[in-house]
Amino acid sequence: MKLEYSKQYIIFRFLKDDQIETLEPVSVIIDGSLIIEVPKGFITDGASIPVFFHRLIGHPFKSKFIVPALIHDFCYTSHCVSKDYADTVFYKGLLSYNVPKWRAWMMWKSVKWFGKSAWKN
Repeated sequence: MKLEYSKQYIIFRFLKDDQIETLEPVSVIIDGSLIIEVPKGFITDGASIPVFFHRLIGHPFKSKFIVPALIHDFCYTSHCVSKDYADTVFYKGLLSYNVPKWRAWMMWKSVKWFGKSAWKN
């Protein structure tokens, strides 16, 4: 799976309750054809990392996590692709931002195992 992002960094503003709002659209082209576009104004909580794991994994708004997490959260909200596909895009996105493979794998497994309730909402 090859990912091409419209932006390597996003412009956002912090909101209360540990959320951010995008101030411009962000998109990813997957394998040269499928486009997922997150609109301006989308609100996310970043990578869903429990506080207990911040020291091991990192902060939810760590720069290497934010774009893949944003795309992933949008997929979960919009259901524009299947859950499995969204989780795979998240994993490949983390790798494309040079997140160590062990860390990306842990984050991917976490959303695979524990993301079902977020997907349903």
